[in-house]
Amino acid sequence: MDVTNCIRRGRISRSAASGVGVSDADRFRRSAAPGQALIETMLVLPFFMLMMMALAEFGIYFYRSNLMENTIQHMGRMAARNATHTQLDAYMDDKLTSFSNLALEVQDTAGVAITEWSSSDAIEITVSGTVAPVMPIGVFNYFAPGTEFFPSEFTMTARKQVYVE
Repeated sequence: MDVTNCIRRGRISRSAASGVGVSDADRFRRSAAPGQALIETMLVLPFFMLMMMALAEFGIYFYRSNLMENTIQHMGRMAARNATHTQLDAYMDDKLTSFSNLALEVQDTAGVAITEWSSSDAIEITVSGTVAPVMPIGVFNYFAPGTEFFPSEFTMTARKQVYVE
């Protein structure tokens, strides 16, 4: 092999090829054992993937939480303009499609469930629903049998108080 190919393939440095003194980095560089990078990758990759999955799951959970908060905020505005319970329920079902077991509860200030309200009423709207994780994190329960350390679904709840005009 000529010197140019050796430089391109990283076998020797430019300074060593040009005859100028060898740098400290070149002097103390060790050649890696064959397969060492593969072994290191095999050891680090599962932890890296677990961290990436957890980060993605947290981002999706945060998105869904934000979606539920924005939906109930808009439902509060609708209720303040005298929307019916059926209209609120239809809006909730339309916006929160990734949730299952959705429940809408409208209460007065005394905590009694109501289905109709009029102007000058203060009401509290509560929406709750369950959502399954996107990543298959429930499989990690294999390492802790008999526990639900990694749940198979999450229950999310949002609450909004509104004064109907």
